[in-house]
Amino acid sequence: MNSLVTVTPPMPVSDVERIAHAFAQSRMFGVSDPNAALSLCLLAQAEGQHPAIAFRDYSIIQGKPAKKAEAMQRDFLQSGGKIEWLELTDDCVKAKFSHPAGGTATIDWTMERARAAGLGGKDNWRKFPRQMLRSRVISEGVRTVCPMATSGLYVPEEVVDFDNRPAPVEQPANETPMIDIQPTPAPQEPAAREKLDGPHTSKTALRKAVNDIIAAVRKAESLTELDALKSEHKRTINQARRDWPALIDGDPRIEEDLGLKGEIERRREELTLAPATGEESESLSMLIETLETVTSKNELDGWFKLNWKYVEELDDEEQARITALADAKTDAMRQLAEVTA
Repeated sequence: MNSLVTVTPPMPVSDVERIAHAFAQSRMFGVSDPNAALSLCLLAQAEGQHPAIAFRDYSIIQGKPAKKAEAMQRDFLQSGGKIEWLELTDDCVKAKFSHPAGGTATIDWTMERARAAGLGGKDNWRKFPRQMLRSRVISEGVRTVCPMATSGLYVPEEVVDFDNRPAPVEQPANETPMIDIQPTPAPQEPAAREKLDGPHTSKTALRKAVNDIIAAVRKAESLTELDALKSEHKRTINQARRDWPALIDGDPRIEEDLGLKGEIERRREELTLAPATGEESESLSMLIETLETVTSKNELDGWFKLNWKYVEELDDEEQARITALADAKTDAMRQLAEVTA
């Protein structure tokens, strides 16, 4: 097979928006922002795929699109590439990549190299070194001999390790700096002495309440806990959205300020990517990885028949995560069927 994907006729943007909204509402694959969901759908359509395929092959990690390692590997193999795995352990992953258009390359990643790059101490690298090394090898190998299969993106395991701080812009010597004559408008902010109508009657109290929620979001250890925080502080969130939107959406003048909404999305992506802790966490990770590839009711039923004995071995909290993900996929499939009917 020479083509990377089976080309699907493009859908009208209005239909793509409806699909994206359905997926965002269901929070399928950890994407809850309709704009992020739409971006992934349009990306998939640009690749000649049905928009729903976006959530099988792509992710939004810390606000950046990423292509999953298995999607890169699948497109690489479908386009005529070959992979020979030479070593696959927790200390080293090594593979030989070959493609008619790009030649041959042998790529390896070791934990020693990961530690030298400052990666080895991170949670996912400590808990799942083999999987993390394998994703790095796939990304580098495919990028080396068949870059078309990467769609110009990196795998989620790479994106989550990126340094997201903006690089400083050096001003050339003896050159007059450009002046922005269209300054960014200041975000809406209540007057200092204005008494607010809501659970928090002053701007100081409102800002402190939102900051407390952000601190709790960063410490959340599960998606359930994250959703509970949003429900528990619903009145504060609604007041901030009305009286001081920058607390929710972030200050546009400060790049690092994500606002409460951005912090929730970032933590949700981190929790979706990182498996739960515990003795069974690797089993749970593998189950979630295969469950996320399911795209139809028949596939979901088949997945449970094949993996039920492994699900039964999980503890109650881990089984609840599997059930929640399966329920979310079922709801998303139902909504997708409704909007595409």
